[in-house]
Amino acid sequence: MKKKVLIVIAVLLAVFIAGITAGTLLINSLTLGIHTGVVLKSDNGTCFLVSHNSPIRLCDYSQEGRQYDHLSDGDKILVFHNGINESYPASTFSYLTIKLDDGSIEDVPQGVIDSLTQLGWIENTDYTGGLDFSSEPVRLGDENANFSISIPEGWSFEKTEASPLAPVQGFGISIYHNSSPERTVTVEFTESFGVCGTGLRTEDVEIGGYKACKGIYDGSPSFSYIVFEDTPGFYVIHNNTDGEWWAQHKNEITQILGTLKIADSIIFHDEALEIAKADARGEYIAEYNEYSAEDGIWSFTFEAEETTQIIKIGKNGQIIS
Repeated sequence: MKKKVLIVIAVLLAVFIAGITAGTLLINSLTLGIHTGVVLKSDNGTCFLVSHNSPIRLCDYSQEGRQYDHLSDGDKILVFHNGINESYPASTFSYLTIKLDDGSIEDVPQGVIDSLTQLGWIENTDYTGGLDFSSEPVRLGDENANFSISIPEGWSFEKTEASPLAPVQGFGISIYHNSSPERTVTVEFTESFGVCGTGLRTEDVEIGGYKACKGIYDGSPSFSYIVFEDTPGFYVIHNNTDGEWWAQHKNEITQILGTLKIADSIIFHDEALEIAKADARGEYIAEYNEYSAEDGIWSFTFEAEETTQIIKIGKNGQIIS
């Protein structure tokens, strides 16, 4: 069996090097390394190669970008990679990953798990306590844009308001543990939202029963932002903490965010769109839909031949025009 594995690896290596020579990568500009070790995956999906009791964060540089989908904690792998960035944890771009054998989490050194837990890459499973949510939820906004969230004992908040001169009006709340007011998680409403896509990976999640998209940047042990889907305007969670704080308070902040209630008594996008379609003529142009927090009105655009139709839906679901 081992002989067959060695033959397969030899063939794959030959093909890999041939691909480099053919021009996929320039060999004279490539620092090619080969490492074996075991797999450890973090809570946000990052894959680590643990070799000689040290974790190396693997950044997928393959064409498909799915090198690690079939791997589990403890699996033994062989990795072809470029130079290693000697930070902690170290990191490298991996070009090819070959699974050598099955494993389990018991095959990962406990010291590595402990260190990555302390840095926030791995969930702290020791937390078993509950939070006291006896206080009334904090409510922000008005009838056209609003949210509420509960703040437990031991935690505090500050309201954040947009400048009156800002082109996009908004409001929010920064939540922090009383022991570290400089580390915050912010929930905000805004009429516009954009991010940089470089090094960004996204995941579909659910927060408080609402569908959302979580953004994680390379090198971060936790999410950067969570933006909710289908909402009237943009409701966004920003993570302004570090890995050590996240490892200590992840379970608590998850409970707090689970109390979030968004856009009370306001119709959401998909439902408003269905109402508009029932009265529409022509093709729906998704790029031109918008929600105005100033008057609580959705606007949907439809085009038929040379005719443009704009249908407005009020926050209660009534057709305005």
